[in-house]
Amino acid sequence: QRVLDSNGPRVAFVYGVAGIGKSAVLHAFAGRAQESGTQVWWIDCAAIDPTESSFRAALDAEGWTPGSRGVVLVDTYEMFRIADPWLRHELVPSLSTELRFVIAGRDAPMLEWSTERGRVGGLEILPLAGLTDEAAHAFLADAHVAEDHAPMICRIARGHPLSLRL
Repeated sequence: QRVLDSNGPRVAFVYGVAGIGKSAVLHAFAGRAQESGTQVWWIDCAAIDPTESSFRAALDAEGWTPGSRGVVLVDTYEMFRIADPWLRHELVPSLSTELRFVIAGRDAPMLEWSTERGRVGGLEILPLAGLTDEAAHAFLADAHVAEDHAPMICRIARGHPLSLRL
């Protein structure tokens, strides 16, 4: 949420293992951003080639125009990682500081994001981990799972949200 603050980081990275809830976090963030009047553009890197032209075409398809204010949500970033230097060195610094990025992928951001955080206008890194036992039990209770089955399911799922849902 700090990405939307005028003095907040320009780029936020959300990362964690498959099924941990990265896309769910992006969807929740997008909803809140839109409710506050912020324009949101969504790029799913699983649906594009890892190239500058493909990324720009995806932005255009979302209705983004140069000078726009808002936030670009980039999901499945592990599929675009080969083009990470272009995004970090060229795209982000070349755009208005009013445009923010929230990037989600399975891998932690490359070290260069941290060493070049000033160049991109600030960076927030948010690793996602499994749910605590208490949160996992609450999740299962909300899903109407029999209370006597919850301990075994929690041991097997180890707090992984997708495993708990399955």
